[in-house]
Amino acid sequence: MEDGDSPQPQLPAATPMPNLGLILDLGRQPRTHIKRLKQADGRLTAQIQAAVEEARKELGIAADKEIVPVVLLYSIDNDYVVLSRQA
Repeated sequence: MEDGDSPQPQLPAATPMPNLGLILDLGRQPRTHIKRLKQADGRLTAQIQAAVEEARKELGIAADKEIVPVVLLYSIDNDYVVLSRQA
């Protein structure tokens, strides 16, 4: 090393993480189903919970680990389309 050069810090090796995302397209839904989903009730909520549990089993995620579903809603011609992604 020359004068004035400082040693470069050792960086930890990067470990690639698997893509654990899941996208669930529930398609067009009537307003009443969306209102019930917003209240954490109804058929859509049950479908999302079932998909989370299935993904948990397939990916080997421990039961004590929390999975947070993120639900995206968008409107098309006065109907709502539901996309759910959990990580």
